[in-house]
Amino acid sequence: MTEVSKYVNEEKEKFPKNLVKNPYEFITSWAESILPHTGKKVFEVLSLMPCSLILPDLQYSGMNIRSNINCLFLATSGAGKTTITEMFKNFTYSPIAVTSITAARLESEIKKYEDATLIIGDLARMSRDMNVMKVIEGILGEEKQTSRMTMRSESMEKQNLIGLMCGIPSDLSVHFSSGNLFRTFPICLFHNQKQHSDIGNYINKNIGKENKEVREKEANIDKYYRELLKIQKGSHRLNPIKGYIIPEDFKNKIYKRWNLLTKKIHEESNMNFFRELHEYYRILISHAFLNVFNRKIEDNKLVVTKEDLAVALTLGAKNINIKKKIIKCDIFAKTMKDLASLRRAIESDKVDEETRNILKEGYLDKK
Repeated sequence: MTEVSKYVNEEKEKFPKNLVKNPYEFITSWAESILPHTGKKVFEVLSLMPCSLILPDLQYSGMNIRSNINCLFLATSGAGKTTITEMFKNFTYSPIAVTSITAARLESEIKKYEDATLIIGDLARMSRDMNVMKVIEGILGEEKQTSRMTMRSESMEKQNLIGLMCGIPSDLSVHFSSGNLFRTFPICLFHNQKQHSDIGNYINKNIGKENKEVREKEANIDKYYRELLKIQKGSHRLNPIKGYIIPEDFKNKIYKRWNLLTKKIHEESNMNFFRELHEYYRILISHAFLNVFNRKIEDNKLVVTKEDLAVALTLGAKNINIKKKIIKCDIFAKTMKDLASLRRAIESDKVDEETRNILKEGYLDKK
């Protein structure tokens, strides 16, 4: 019996059985029960982010690939962005929630923590300050550092953060041009009429009701993430994870999926998608660590499984596909001569619903 198996058997009463058995399903179902047609889609990414923050980076030819997963959540007004940030803030590690802040103050706040979560509720407002955006781009990028110029020199400081940035779809072109789109896992959320009615009905039925089960689940989720943190901080009976064991056939499957999805868009746009290849692996190891009490650990290395691979393949494809749509929409919108031409294109039967929403919300008002 492995050390992990002993832990689960001896302390399984510490958490609900279905939480330990499948934490990913437990967390995403909890989120969906609060925000129908929204919670699951967002928290299938957000649930992995705290794990990505405290895990060691991936080794690559003597260099590191960051383990950190960042999310750009774009949705229209009233879609639940504020609720999402509050839910995430309640269980992620060292949340720094801001709506407006100077670059110097942001750097000062970041330095207070060894590992932290930057939560931006209104990215459009923050993006007006280029100095603030430079700090954000630095800490959420591959280098994971801040840089400050003085009269004599430039100082660089390493920082370990993950970021949840929320905005509205009309800011899509800004995120595209700034590069934020490619430092993050973008989620663009649009509700159709039926979903809108379903959400309204759910809200109406539950107004005035106190749901103790939801509160209990949230408390257990928070407790579970604290348990994961203890492992990586060395204050747990399980030793910290120092690396990963990833079977070669898993790597082959990830590469084939990534190559299939990016080959054509690379030819059309000449953009590189190596960060998106990295994202598959960030998802893979984060899902494995979320399930650490169901995984083998060999020489302090986490052994990933087919279940982890399945989630990585699914989310990795979603990450690439939404970026492909945004890139194509950006190219397409720039070819339109006027507002009427763009509107006619949006109303075409050849345009799928998500692409139509991206064009309408992200580019129609810009013309």
